Amino acid sequence: MPIPRALGVPFKGTGPALQEVIGGRLELTVTPLALALPQHEAGKVRILGLTSAERLPVLANVPTLVEQGVPISNYGWWGMCAAAGTPDPVIAKLNKVVVDAVNTGDYRTTMGNSGTIAAASAPAELGKIIDETVRDFDRLITDLGIKQLE
Repeated sequence: MPIPRALGVPFKGTGPALQEVIGGRLELTVTPLALALPQHEAGKVRILGLTSAERLPVLANVPTLVEQGVPISNYGWWGMCAAAGTPDPVIAKLNKVVVDAVNTGDYRTTMGNSGTIAAASAPAELGKIIDETVRDFDRLITDLGIKQLE
């Protein structure tokens, strides 16, 4: 199935785009679930599909895009970065603090309730995720014939 085409409308952030959907001036937007979920729960927007690989417990009735025949599976991620040249022991200490925080029950519950999957990794794993994301989007941009902005 070909990827559906839509007119891209640039916005200065997710908030303004989501407000245009709520106001009925924009048909849809792809937005972080943590921002759309409260609007969905308030009946202001309808979540049509998830870009995650699997359905999420917080929205078990909402299918993924892949389930709906749209071959897109992607997720947003957050990563902590330090300046180039930061000593390895400092990186290791920062990583341990972050991993310990992410693995607490309170954090996992809070994130799960917002539609976010809490996951912690080592610095090398984050580097791999960044590389894969760049590669995947480069391929998608090339496949869709999207031209680089000057």
